[in-house]
Amino acid sequence: MYQWIPSAASELPYAGQGAMLRFALIALAIAALAFSVSQSTAQAAAPDAPGAVTNLSLKPGVERMTVSWTAPDPASTGRYVIKVYTGSTATGTPVLTRYAQSDKTERTFDGLTGGTQYTVSVQAQNKNNDGKTAGTAVTQTATTLAAAATPGAVTNLSLKPGVERMTVSWTAPDPAPTGRYVIDVYEGSTASGAVVLTRYAQSDKTERKFAGLTGGTQYTVSVKAQNVSGETKATGTAVTQSATTLAAAATPGAVTDLALKPGAERMTVSWTAPDPAPTGKYIIKVYTGSTATGTPVLTKYATSDKTERTFGGLTRSTEYTISVQAQNVSGETKAVGSAATATATTK
Repeated sequence: MYQWIPSAASELPYAGQGAMLRFALIALAIAALAFSVSQSTAQAAAPDAPGAVTNLSLKPGVERMTVSWTAPDPASTGRYVIKVYTGSTATGTPVLTRYAQSDKTERTFDGLTGGTQYTVSVQAQNKNNDGKTAGTAVTQTATTLAAAATPGAVTNLSLKPGVERMTVSWTAPDPAPTGRYVIDVYEGSTASGAVVLTRYAQSDKTERKFAGLTGGTQYTVSVKAQNVSGETKATGTAVTQSATTLAAAATPGAVTDLALKPGAERMTVSWTAPDPAPTGKYIIKVYTGSTATGTPVLTKYATSDKTERTFGGLTRSTEYTISVQAQNVSGETKAVGSAATATATTK
């Protein structure tokens, strides 16, 4: 009869179970590894392509460009790729590549050549771990600005002084400036020292009037043409001219020795000029009666170098009072002296 004898071999009935356990553990590890690999592969897969940007706009500057756009919806998860090509199409090798973060919709860059046509393409790019997918490129073309060139000098500069003011005129250079004219005013006979006044004129103007000066003072005026291109400016050679402003008209003295010589329906008036003589004229007013009151029935004038005036149009045997005033004129200003009066009766 068979009899079981305890020994080390007594573990044998369980050996098969251990092998099965080890196999199960190995299988479970292999399955977990496979699941991890599949998940990693899924995550590393390239993301979906983003939409295209819209409203692409280029703002050219001097040897630079500002690019702006509207983000696709949804916005990219990566960045924007901006490529710059010389010419009217986005072909060949880009001369410049720049990037913008996904939350930006504008980028400015330098390093371009002034006065050159460029085509700029913008692509949204999605990113997922190591995967990158770019959307459709949108392009736009513009020409950069060249730096402002130095303009020519103005010619035929002329000054017309007024009372505490000045009118400046000139002939434009050829070609005319793209910016403006800069007019600086200095006190004295040269364009040196402090500028007392600066004025501007548009590029299509060749005259400028300005006040704020001191009457009877010599000023030197300089005029420069200025070109503007983008953020750059270039100023031409200054042309200068000097002139003295006029002082406001001073009140003249009164005439003296006023005398009347009556005739038939007429009167001859004579006087002695004040010292100095007026710069304007003499004003002669004729009133009916013995005083210079009411409305004059006649007003006549004599130039500043005259001291006598004869006029008709009066009534016979009528008493008239005549007033004579000297008048100074300076530019647009006038000042009248005191009136001298005399009375006589026509014949």
